[in-house]
Amino acid sequence: MKKIGLLLLGLAMLSMPAFAQFAFEEDFDYPAGDTLGVHGWLITSTPNYVNPFTVVAPGLTFTGYGPSPIGNACAMTNNGQDRYKEFNTTITSGDVYLWAMINVSAAQTGDYFLAMSPSSQTAMTSRTYIKASGSGYVLGLTKSSSTSGSPAETIQWGTTVLSFNTTYVVVTKYSFQSGTGDDILSTYVFAEGALTPDEPATPEIGPYTIATKGDAVELKSVTLRQGSTSAAPTLTIDGLRVTTAWEIPLPVQLASFAAVRVSNDVQLSWSTISEVNNFGFYVERKLDGTASFTEVPNSFIAGHATTLEPQSYSFTDNTVTPGVWYYRLRQVDLDGKINYSEPVKVEYVTAVTSETPATYGLSQNYPNPFNPSTDIQFSLAKAGTVSLKVYDMLGREVATLANGEYAAGVHHVMFNAINLPSGAYFYALKAGNFSALKSMMLVK
Repeated sequence: MKKIGLLLLGLAMLSMPAFAQFAFEEDFDYPAGDTLGVHGWLITSTPNYVNPFTVVAPGLTFTGYGPSPIGNACAMTNNGQDRYKEFNTTITSGDVYLWAMINVSAAQTGDYFLAMSPSSQTAMTSRTYIKASGSGYVLGLTKSSSTSGSPAETIQWGTTVLSFNTTYVVVTKYSFQSGTGDDILSTYVFAEGALTPDEPATPEIGPYTIATKGDAVELKSVTLRQGSTSAAPTLTIDGLRVTTAWEIPLPVQLASFAAVRVSNDVQLSWSTISEVNNFGFYVERKLDGTASFTEVPNSFIAGHATTLEPQSYSFTDNTVTPGVWYYRLRQVDLDGKINYSEPVKVEYVTAVTSETPATYGLSQNYPNPFNPSTDIQFSLAKAGTVSLKVYDMLGREVATLANGEYAAGVHHVMFNAINLPSGAYFYALKAGNFSALKSMMLVK
């Protein structure tokens, strides 16, 4: 999870679907027959143990939606318990998108099955409904309860009649606004082959706001709900994701991407969490100050098609010349679709004589406190083996920022803590006989 140079070392921590970041992901990758309660899904504030959520096989599939082939799915019936699972971070501003695949087998008079919630689970918002309509069903949306309060909120129903026993991707959007009672909600729905890389200008429902219902203070969890016997739908749900931008969960999940100058070459390495229909990768680069990336000659690295196992890759660029360079990956699916990684930076300096520090050192990170990224600088008087790791307050290792041979000089690491909770952390450097430890504060 690093981006490294002769005199510059940086980190790009990527926990994402094809090069993007999730606040939440659930693929129900558990044995069929398991209940969600044994996999981190908590019972809501009103306990109900009737019809527990159960994992079913196989999972749902949807072309172009990355979580499609991963794991199994969850069966939801028209009466039973509700459960929730927390995001990896608390969201209090901006846009929040909840993605899901659904396949509905029956619908009734209308009830909600999916929502987002604060930590307390007492004010579920972005409630997504299903109601029978003609030979199919329609989706609905409310900001809060449609049956309580004065006045009660009217469910906003979509107009597209969806088909039973057909898989769709549904996206519910919650947009925090600066005023009171003005947060905006929308719902999008996509049939097979219609999923778009850009957010559509017109949603299926919304944009919708209601001033008489309070805005969410925070969003912290996904809630699954099995409603009333006479109103709720029967369905299968799968591939849940929460993002803070319109980022379609795509087929390749990149775990790390690093570039390091070694002698006269730049060595790149990257790893994936899982891959779907991955043809392979091309390495691209551009010199600082130039407009566009170009492909590095002979840089293609074949992918592993479809695999749920982590994979590692490497490439050596032996055609690089001195300068400040940016590298990125161009990932290509078997059907020709292209995705790009975030770039990493390498500073290629031809000599280090006057710039080589006289002593070893570890600087205080900047900025500090930080959210979610911060720069850590260390200096080496001599080339040698370097270890730079991050620990939490309990002494558990949470990230390795450097681990290997590095040239003498000044190095920078960009640490991204997008998937870590707020709190104090320590970073420790070991280089030869030198060691140092400093603290930093993550505030989200």
